[in-house]
Amino acid sequence: MLRGPQGTTFGRNATGGLINVITPDPSFDFRGKASLRVGRMRREAGDYDARLYVTGPISEKAAIDLSGLFRKNDGYIDDLVRGGTLGDQRVIDLRSKVLFKPADNFKVVLTGEFFDQQSTTNSPQPVDGNTAGRRFPGVILPTGPWQASLAEAPVLNLRRWTFALHTKLELVAVNLETTSGFLNLRWTQITDSDASNLRLGNFPAIFRSESGSQEIKLSSSNPGPFQWLVGGYFYQFGGSSFLQPWTAANPTLP
Repeated sequence: MLRGPQGTTFGRNATGGLINVITPDPSFDFRGKASLRVGRMRREAGDYDARLYVTGPISEKAAIDLSGLFRKNDGYIDDLVRGGTLGDQRVIDLRSKVLFKPADNFKVVLTGEFFDQQSTTNSPQPVDGNTAGRRFPGVILPTGPWQASLAEAPVLNLRRWTFALHTKLELVAVNLETTSGFLNLRWTQITDSDASNLRLGNFPAIFRSESGSQEIKLSSSNPGPFQWLVGGYFYQFGGSSFLQPWTAANPTLP
């Protein structure tokens, strides 16, 4: 964990500090590991987590790895309107790196990742029944924890593609590094803003975004009391959003 401003070395969003997670580069020695976890949440709701990592050489100067995550939990929040449960989630995350090392002092790493989430985890519950719908006839309010009364089933779905290309050249007294990145994100959300079974308010949203970045960095490599770093960073962002929140003066039952 790095405290304080870190924007010079870790990008524009690290002004307050950061937790820096570094995934391993592919190895020229074949190895792997896997794990499986099965548990139970509230009542009969299952909780499943499976992970896999393998790496190895594809030539004398190149290596590759592949990591995968599958996580799923069943619904654990009672749906007082439609029956059944809410709060379920399914996550798939796949990432691969290709390492090319033509010389001892130079390497290129290409990374690609796919992330997909389907869930109904954004299931709000009014505190002590404090919702705008409580004064209307026909309202159903939760009376205990792990309950939800919503006019529409909530949705929180994400799909993300990311690619990165990193190069590093180690010279006698300096290191030259470049990093290129691309991100494509699709985000769909439906949230019942009044947290009741009445059609009183809703917040549907669809977000689409793409971003790219390019960084170049030159730093000293000799140990000593004086260390220096210079570089440049370019970032470009584009996207669209569809927001259509609505409220009703005279709510109706779904």
